Amino acid sequence: MSVPQHIWLGLSSLIFVLWAFLMFRTLFRMSRAARAKAAERGASWPSMTEQFQEFGALFTAPRYRRDLLQLIGLSVALWAVQIIGHMLWPLGG
Repeated sequence: MSVPQHIWLGLSSLIFVLWAFLMFRTLFRMSRAARAKAAERGASWPSMTEQFQEFGALFTAPRYRRDLLQLIGLSVALWAVQIIGHMLWPLGG
């Protein structure tokens, strides 16, 4: 592999690791919030309604705004890096 391919691979790997970290962090935050709602009604696990409400809150609630914008930004960056890689090395290098 050439030096530009190593740089591209490192960059795309870094972006993916950051994206995965943010996605799991956000999912765990949503899960904790849904479990807190369940605990308020005396249950140990959230119902499907509580889980779907929390998922919907990801797109509407201000508490998730930063997470959502970061995930969107990293998703676009990941797609851009992959498209650039395919433009530079159309047959796989």
